[in-house]
Amino acid sequence: WSASHSDNLAFIKDMTAGCQSAGISCGFYTSASQWEPITGDSSEFGSYQLWYAHYDGNPSFSDFSPFGGWTKPAMKQYKGDATMCSSGVDVNFY
Repeated sequence: WSASHSDNLAFIKDMTAGCQSAGISCGFYTSASQWEPITGDSSEFGSYQLWYAHYDGNPSFSDFSPFGGWTKPAMKQYKGDATMCSSGVDVNFY
């Protein structure tokens, strides 16, 4: 990512516009600790679905604190070191 919030926001706007023009539903995988330095905590994309990671082993949204215009998440990645069928996987709650 660029050090420029405005450049990053322009890139994100281009990406979401591309999804919309292609008829593709898109959302964001991010966290407050990443969103703020990348966008300056922009709330411009809060209408999109949010998928956030918090590896606390808790399959619930009870830990969520609003940021970036999102008041509730759509999905949470709560475990990043699970094994299923002999493969490493991340585990999500939605």
